[in-house]
Amino acid sequence: MHRATPDQECVIGRGIQPAMRDIYGGIENTPRQELAEVTLEDVRKAVLATSS
Repeated sequence: MHRATPDQECVIGRGIQPAMRDIYGGIENTPRQELAEVTLEDVRKAVLATSS
C-alpha cells in the first residue's frame, strides 16, 4: 500500500485500501495456484534439462 494515509473525506481515498486489498489478494493467490500444480518431478526434469 501507499506510504501516505488516504484522505478519508474523499470517496476514492476512503475506498482505495479495501479495493486494493482485494486486488492484491488475487494477485498473490495466482502464483500459489500455479505452484500447487508443480511437482518435484517437474523440477527435477527442468534441472536436468538445463544442466545438459
